[in-house]
Amino acid sequence: MREKKVMEMVKYLASKEGQDIVIKDVVFVTAMNNLGNALLSIDLVDYEGNGIGRGVMDAIRRLVMIIAQPQLADMFPILGPWDLQGWYKQVMHITEHDLGPVWEDSLQKKRNRVDSISSPKDVIDILIEKGFSNQQIIAIMEVSRIDLV
Repeated sequence: MREKKVMEMVKYLASKEGQDIVIKDVVFVTAMNNLGNALLSIDLVDYEGNGIGRGVMDAIRRLVMIIAQPQLADMFPILGPWDLQGWYKQVMHITEHDLGPVWEDSLQKKRNRVDSISSPKDVIDILIEKGFSNQQIIAIMEVSRIDLV
């Protein structure tokens, strides 16, 4: 799948010959679609920025900006238990309000899908088969997404 997505990126870049592009955005879309296909068997966003992943991309960019900020607890580990800068609160807000509905909708579509027997299984299909609830699956997705960022 990764090879296929990289080839799609190369074809997209070739189609934009002579035009200005932001390569980090193209690479980001490719990474998002690799993740989307591994977890949900779908492309989250296209190279023009459309798709269900549009909000996901924006939320991840905001998360990266928050995570990249220096934290007092990094310099003074004793402050770790307290969220003095509101970092945890900001991360949880983005996770629950911006990403939660996208994941819920995608999971519901997967649970209602009829052709799940004939199509290749992804991580989410296996978790659904094992009886994981949507809340549990979303927690796993959030942890894996943050680890990838």
